[in-house]
Parts: sequence; C-alpha cells; structure tokens
Amino acid sequence: MTLARPISPINCRRCCWLWYLQSICARCTTVLFFELEPDNPNSRVGGVFIYTGHVSLEFAKGVLFDDPQAVLEGKGKFRRHIKLRALHDITAKTCNSFLRQAIALT
Repeated sequence: MTLARPISPINCRRCCWLWYLQSICARCTTVLFFELEPDNPNSRVGGVFIYTGHVSLEFAKGVLFDDPQAVLEGKGKFRRHIKLRALHDITAKTCNSFLRQAIALT
C-alpha cells in the first residue's frame, strides 16, 4: 500500500485501526491492494482515511459491490465508503467481504 503522505500521530487508537485493516487486507491477498501498481493512479482501488471522529474505508468502485445489508455509504458516481467509529465496526460491517470484492473487480 502506498500512502499519500505520512500518518501523523494524531490519535494512536485510529492508527491501530489502520494497522488492523491492513492485517485483514493481508489475509485477503498477498498484496496490500489500495494501489496495486506503484505510481499507477489507474490501479487505485481504495484507501483508508483517518478523520477526527472516524476512520473511513473507501472503495473506488464501491457502487458495483454486493451490499445486501446496506453498509456502504456515499452517493457518488462510483466511490463508496464505510465509516468506522469503533474497532468492532471492522468486523460488524464485514469489511473483509468488501475488501475481497474490491480485489475481485481489479
């Protein structure tokens, strides 16, 4: 995974969420997939963004995902995201399912 800029130590708890999400990604694929080809913007399938009140897991082609429980948020043309406000949201909102779908669409 390539980060747009270094993570500042704004909140240790949210950084832990980021590392936990990365570990889920590692179990889904051998490549951390947010940017499948380094320095190729067309290979970017999503990302993790840290905000004051939540962590956002975002998918470039999220509109194409199967989402029977309506977990994904967003009304854009393609992009969808999941807001994670607590660590247990990662499993409760089935993030690994969406990560696998993102990989399958590449």
